This record gives sequence, structure tokens and C-alpha cells, in this order.
Amino acid sequence: MFTLNIPVPCDWEEQLQYLLMQADNDTVKRVYICSPLRADTNAHMQWNMIAARYFMFSVSRNMNCIARAPHAYLPLLLDDNIPRERAIALQVGQNLLEQCHALYVCGNCISNGMHGEIQYAARLNILIVVFHEELFLPVRKIVALSGADENLVRFDTTSEHMSLNFSSDMLVKEDH
Repeated sequence: MFTLNIPVPCDWEEQLQYLLMQADNDTVKRVYICSPLRADTNAHMQWNMIAARYFMFSVSRNMNCIARAPHAYLPLLLDDNIPRERAIALQVGQNLLEQCHALYVCGNCISNGMHGEIQYAARLNILIVVFHEELFLPVRKIVALSGADENLVRFDTTSEHMSLNFSSDMLVKEDH
């Protein structure tokens, strides 16, 4: 079991479940969390899943949205290394993205999967919000190269917690 070694409530995952279960899906804005999943090791991939859940929690709590990050949970059911299962997971992600008002680019890098999600959001003409300054121009370039309006991309300077550089020193293994 892993925990975040950053200042968040100790029961943040329980709070996330509560926020998602209590949300009024008809009136609350839905956003898609775009953050890395693939990694060199299983431990790092698990860490990326935890980071995606943290981003869901942070957005849901602080921005009054329903945050969706299929890569926070789907790897528990589908193996990202098996092409057919990865294709299913990517299709689920696209279906969820189609129901969202915005795509939030979280973290400090853009993976291949994120690149595809950004392109798809641009084709859907969905607002794309970037939280890490160094990713703003690369995301605008992805949007422009996909033939969409670069003005779909916004930079949010008010949500510093969304651009966290998730590194191994923030991941603490619990002994049980």
C-alpha cells in the first residue's frame, strides 16, 4: 500500500469517494483528468494511478466539479501492456471525455496517451486547462497540429497543487 507524502487529508481517498457519490451529475461540471499512467515499473505505474486519484480529489473538492480519470482505476481491471485491453481502456476514456466540459492536464509531463487525449478533446472542441507552465505551449502545439483552435487551451495559475511534480520521494510505502 502506498500513501502520498504531501499535505493532504489522511482520508482523502474516502473523501473522493464521498464527493463522487454525492455529486449531482446533471448540474455539476464534469472534467476529465489527463495525467500520465505508463511507467517503467509496476510500482511507478501504481504511483501514477494514485496521482490521478489525487488529482480527481483535488479537482472535485477545490473546483466543485466531477473529476473523471479512468486511468486511476481501469489498470486494476485491464492490463495496459496487452494491446486489446489497452484499446478497451482508451475507448472508455474517450467515451468519458465526450461527456465532459473540460480536460485538465495535470502533472509535469505529457505521455503518449495524454497526447491522444488532448488531440481528442481538441477535436471535440472541449476547453483544455493546463496547470504546469512548461506544458502550456506544448499542449497548444498539439491542439494546433490537430487542426483545432489554440484558444481552447488555458493556463491556470491559481491551482498550483495540480502541477505537482509527482516523484518517488512523495510516495511512502506503508508496512502492514
